[in-house]
Amino acid sequence: MSIRKISQYVGLSFFLLLAILFLLLGQFNGFLFVLLLLVLGLFSLRGKDSKRGFFKKLASSMNLNYSEEGGLDNPKISGVFRNRNILINLKYGAENQKTIELLQVHISHKALLPGNMAVLYRDEVNHLTEKIGELKEVNINSSDFEKRFIVQGWGEDSRINQVLSLGLQQALLTLDNPLIITKNEAYFHNTPDIDLDIILNELRILSDLAGNLEKIFA
Repeated sequence: MSIRKISQYVGLSFFLLLAILFLLLGQFNGFLFVLLLLVLGLFSLRGKDSKRGFFKKLASSMNLNYSEEGGLDNPKISGVFRNRNILINLKYGAENQKTIELLQVHISHKALLPGNMAVLYRDEVNHLTEKIGELKEVNINSSDFEKRFIVQGWGEDSRINQVLSLGLQQALLTLDNPLIITKNEAYFHNTPDIDLDIILNELRILSDLAGNLEKIFA
């Protein structure tokens, strides 16, 4: 058992003993308060263990590296997929004054892009692009694709249409997750309950996308 795990159980044991002490002294309000803290702590540990278990299983199944450098709330997976560096991590954001948890799947590229771009599912909230700069909607020569997705970029540029080739569009149509492309990487936003098959599909799409970017923006 790790030192971190032992310290967590020591902390919970302390709260349990404190609750018993309040009960013996007849301090029922104190007892209930400490008991509430204990229950919340147990649920938090359970959630973290479940999150860690998912990431460890994912890393093992893909022969990638698992890390807890960012803490139990931020496990990470890194390694190489199709000769490209990848990263799978959790990110926390805000939506309607609530904290939301996103699982991101990243891949690196070496394309010389003039700016950032995004491919957003039309039902998705547009706040996901706020941190990557001012973007403009770009017309894509595909009515079927534009029914499902909004494409944004640095401006009208025929090369964006070349990047989003027909094959890539068809692959993206199998997903509902926002795709963000910056000057050194591309990544998907997902909900934390995503399964392995979707992650593998996203990595294949990102690998093809990175290849397109590097050919067109060499």
